[in-house]
Amino acid sequence: AEIARRGADLRRLGTLTPAQTGSSLVLTYRRHGTIAGAADLVARNGIRHPAFVPGGQDLEVLDG
Repeated sequence: AEIARRGADLRRLGTLTPAQTGSSLVLTYRRHGTIAGAADLVARNGIRHPAFVPGGQDLEVLDG
């Protein structure tokens, strides 16, 4: 019960598979309505350039 209580406020991991190559800012905004997680998306997935997030690949993202 204590773990569930403490973990309730943590963000969960999710998967995003963009249909085509695009900007991390655009992908993050479409998913969350803000660009706040764009840097995390790039770092978490080892993307070389934030303007070219590869399409057709599963990406790990933070949800919530």
